[in-house]
Amino acid sequence: MSIEEELWCIFTNYTLKSNPIEPATLPSRQFLKLARETQLAVTARDLADAHIAISSQLSVGETFRRLGRKGKALTYSDFVAVLFQLAPKCHPSVDASFAFQKVLLENVLPLAQRRSVYSVESVLAEDEIKDLLGRKFARGIDGIFDWCVTMANSSQHAADRGGTNCFDARHNARIGYTEFLKFCETFKIFEGRVSRVDALLSVRAVGDVYLAATRKRNAYVSGASPPCVQDMTRRDFDEALVRIALHAYCGQVSLHLSSATKLRALFLYLWRGSASSVPTQTAWLDALTGCDDRLVRGAAINPHGSANFNATFLKMWKTDDFADYTKDGGVISENGTVMLDRIIDRAADLTPAQFSRFVDDGAARTHTGLKEVSSLSNGINLDHAARAEVRTSDIKRLLKDRRDIADLLHYQILEGNGSG
Repeated sequence: MSIEEELWCIFTNYTLKSNPIEPATLPSRQFLKLARETQLAVTARDLADAHIAISSQLSVGETFRRLGRKGKALTYSDFVAVLFQLAPKCHPSVDASFAFQKVLLENVLPLAQRRSVYSVESVLAEDEIKDLLGRKFARGIDGIFDWCVTMANSSQHAADRGGTNCFDARHNARIGYTEFLKFCETFKIFEGRVSRVDALLSVRAVGDVYLAATRKRNAYVSGASPPCVQDMTRRDFDEALVRIALHAYCGQVSLHLSSATKLRALFLYLWRGSASSVPTQTAWLDALTGCDDRLVRGAAINPHGSANFNATFLKMWKTDDFADYTKDGGVISENGTVMLDRIIDRAADLTPAQFSRFVDDGAARTHTGLKEVSSLSNGINLDHAARAEVRTSDIKRLLKDRRDIADLLHYQILEGNGSG
């Protein structure tokens, strides 16, 4: 990396830690944290000098609007300017023109925390990855990206980009950081106000993915202007999906998974997040029984531009025998784990009336089933006959291991209770 790119990774590391919603601005408290960590500010006098330098720069530097209220924070250019102001105070024994170089080479670059940007070019070049992104799911991802572009065009951010129409042509389309965050929140990738508690990534990690995916077109490549948060192209969006998959499934239990399997696992997660964002329809369950026309109609109910994506995923998932992509070889592991926490989580989503009706219906079905087994057993021990059937514990283990199937059943319960 160039020195400027290293500084950009340092700057955005602290901005994401401060406020991942605004990675382009650095509050003064985060700069002071950086100054202490890099030994730019060791004493109380050093901190006072840093405060003065920040205030001086903010009085002449760039300003940003946040949520309709005018507030000031350091941009990347301001950040470099403050470092330049502090350099002579940090290294008073050297010439002022050389002090800034010493600050960079002896303080900031070796001591500051930074974002690590790794290349995914080899992953994107894999045949399976190219097949998933470039052939099977190209139209489906186009639909989701177009939904994001529509948000960008209808927001104030479009005007901030110079009034250009992002939707003139998909290959020229752009979405901003705000729209990418909205996509991730809608599809439950991070812990938003409507996201799951077991979301894949933190908001900070999502911000890091965005900055990494858009880095190639950053200003430090051309040297025309200082680095900044770039808009995301359709190709960047593909890379961002790959980065999310690699980041989300990087734990010890996922080491054996191929990059393509991790991407399929992400698509399963996106499908679940998309499906849970809309009213449940019986077409989802009909689709899993093999009716292709119902499959398409069921997917078409989604308002997030993901109708084609959902239909494509369901067809692929059915072909893969509804594999759990996060498991070795897609094989379901029935390890007998207890499902009490799962039942409590699902019960929390039901109203008291829905839960009571579900329990009552279940009890009635159990009573009817037991009478049928009793009549068919013709005197055979009832307990023995019951064990010959699928036991409740078997179903619990399956639903514990296959949360996607449990979600489908859960949606059907809610839809059935609502329609009754």
